[in-house]
Amino acid sequence: MLVSGLVQSACGSGPRPSPRTPIATLGAFSTSGARPAPPRFWTAFGDPALDALVEQALTAGFDVPMAWARLRQADAAARAAGASRFPTVDASAGAGASASGLDATRTSVSVGVAASYELDLWGGVAAGRDAATWSAHAARADVDAAAITVAAQLASAWYRRAAAVAEVTLLEGDLAASEATLALVAARVGGGVAPDSDRLRQTQAVEALRGQLAVARGAARTADHAINALRGAAPDAALPAAPTLPTVPALPATGVPATILGQRPDVAAAWARVEAADRAVAQAVAERYPRLSLSASLASTGQLEGWLANLAANLVAPLFDGGSRAAAVDRAAGGVDVALLGYRATVIAAAVEVEDALVDEAAQAALVASLDRQLALAAATLAAVRAQYVAGATDQLHVLAAEQSYQGVARSRLSAARQVIDARIALYRALAGPFPLAAPAEPAVDTRNPQATAARGPARSRG
Repeated sequence: MLVSGLVQSACGSGPRPSPRTPIATLGAFSTSGARPAPPRFWTAFGDPALDALVEQALTAGFDVPMAWARLRQADAAARAAGASRFPTVDASAGAGASASGLDATRTSVSVGVAASYELDLWGGVAAGRDAATWSAHAARADVDAAAITVAAQLASAWYRRAAAVAEVTLLEGDLAASEATLALVAARVGGGVAPDSDRLRQTQAVEALRGQLAVARGAARTADHAINALRGAAPDAALPAAPTLPTVPALPATGVPATILGQRPDVAAAWARVEAADRAVAQAVAERYPRLSLSASLASTGQLEGWLANLAANLVAPLFDGGSRAAAVDRAAGGVDVALLGYRATVIAAAVEVEDALVDEAAQAALVASLDRQLALAAATLAAVRAQYVAGATDQLHVLAAEQSYQGVARSRLSAARQVIDARIALYRALAGPFPLAAPAEPAVDTRNPQATAARGPARSRG
């Protein structure tokens, strides 16, 4: 920590341990690939439509522009805090008239200039400026974190939509096959070689598929809405055709945990807030000591014929405040502890995110391989049972069971394939550092007529 000796003595504690050691025992992640993921990680899927949608979300969406707006606020606060290093200069002017008789008047004009400056005896002004600067650093890292989050959310929604569209296609095929089976069963019932209960059971199975198809179509629509919301568009805005689910690229290199996690914007933001809280303690301590300010003024004597100059120094020392300044120091010191614990928690959570994504992807990939084998067996079983039913060697219950087994495995396989992609997106997000991001143009504000600006509403920022 960078707490000054003055702060340490005021708080009655020695130097704080460095916060950059919460994962010292983690030497490597459980698995790793050979090449790092590209900075704009979504491009690893090789999907131009996804690339275009992410770029729209980064510039025309809401989360990233809002993060930029918060950064502008933090920058302005840092500039305001830095202004305390310089003297303040104020000018004044006045005019008046006086009557000395029936016809005679006397006009007087006065002009004055005053300047004041507070000496930063205890480093409080510098500490306040540094605290605001570190807060601005945190806000800048928040912009990068927002961009990574939005990109990951849109990529996930895009492939959720792709999976929903694929499920619709799958269910349409299942429905057509089940209807064909129903026609076969109806023919056997009509020929008197099968009971009517066979037809009823198969009809129920057909209706169940129609219900599942309606739900799948609704899921595809809601995925459209999620994508459009992220890119700042109306829910029913047109989107490119959904792609087929891709095969995930080769596993990216996870690198050294301390290095990889240290580049994450949320970790950088948490550390910047530790630094800002640290400077706030020094600022609070400085408030307990005397303040020395200098002031100077130059003013006319009335008709601009003469000038008076004045230079003064003022020393203000707190005598009794009921313990409010001491409480402010304790509060600021507590803020350092909160920020430090938040930093450590952020780093540990980041490491967990990487490991969880690695484990999830491996587990889902193994499940996909198993479901591929199950699907082949289910297809062979269904074909054999149908042939037996046509030959009159088995009943309709076996056909129905075989159909439902095949359909269930096929949908499970589709879901598992999407989960593999989701796990990879989560891994990319967990490993991602900041990538080049154009700052949006600042919204125009008419400082001469704020009401007109308010009436127009906030300007949309675009990168």
